[in-house]
Amino acid sequence: MNPKILAARFYVPAGRANLVLDKISVRGLVLDCNIGVFEEEKLRTQRVRFNVEVSVYPTPHTKSDNVEHIVNYDMIVEGIRRVISEGHINLLETLAERVAEECLADRRAAKVHILVEKLDRLEGASLGVEIERAQPAADFPNVYALPWTLPKSSDTSASGKG
Repeated sequence: MNPKILAARFYVPAGRANLVLDKISVRGLVLDCNIGVFEEEKLRTQRVRFNVEVSVYPTPHTKSDNVEHIVNYDMIVEGIRRVISEGHINLLETLAERVAEECLADRRAAKVHILVEKLDRLEGASLGVEIERAQPAADFPNVYALPWTLPKSSDTSASGKG
């Protein structure tokens, strides 16, 4: 048998569905949003509170203290700001879905839990929507053989071509 080196893009096999995930969150972020279906809501912005928790696959760089090796909070906040900057949204459900899409755009994110609440619509109460979305499963393992193999133990050449 001729061993081959395999390369892979991000993929988690179905058997690892019970993998323990890390979590990052942004809680209590309040931003002015153009949101609502009623005419009086379309004439002004409303305060919306965002609570977002992203479950991420553990980093292989466990001893690293480098922000480039993690999914960070700025990704969440920038995603929320990008969604609300696109213009008026009628429904909190739509807002939550778009924020979920932004968070799941990073393939290291496995799932996202979002609570969005209008703070100005009803005196003394918040009106909210809570959703949870997961990364779609890969249809097939994205693993492929590289066009060369490891040198045999008796082969001392450095090229590794075979």
